[in-house]
Amino acid sequence: MSWKKWILLILRLGVAGVFIYAGAVKLADPLRFATQIRAYELTGFVGGAVLAVWLPWLELLCGLALLANRMVSGSLLWLVMLMLIFTAAQASAMVRGLRLDCGCFGGSDATIHPLWLMGRDLLILLVVLALSWIKCRCATTQK
Repeated sequence: MSWKKWILLILRLGVAGVFIYAGAVKLADPLRFATQIRAYELTGFVGGAVLAVWLPWLELLCGLALLANRMVSGSLLWLVMLMLIFTAAQASAMVRGLRLDCGCFGGSDATIHPLWLMGRDLLILLVVLALSWIKCRCATTQK
């Protein structure tokens, strides 16, 4: 296996691990995650509750698909959309001066500076976008 394939494998498995962990932690305490969603002041009570149940499963399933190397294109597409939404929500909270626990990994991120949270989200987004671009590029060259 070439070094490029090793790097892609490590990136894919790393992203899989991040989203499996994030989804599993949120599934363990959906009420806490619903409270964290509501703190962004972007959804109503029902919207926050629905997202608190739905999002962790989506993250977990996308992570498992990447881990199993199945439905990779669809999983990456979902993860790009999720990361764009998460990054926009974080930016919105930062602009509005909200200092909150992002809810990303279940634990308290309240002590982390919002710029670090934004940087982390952007880094994950860039990795997912790079994997998506490479997957798309490989699919078109094989036709």
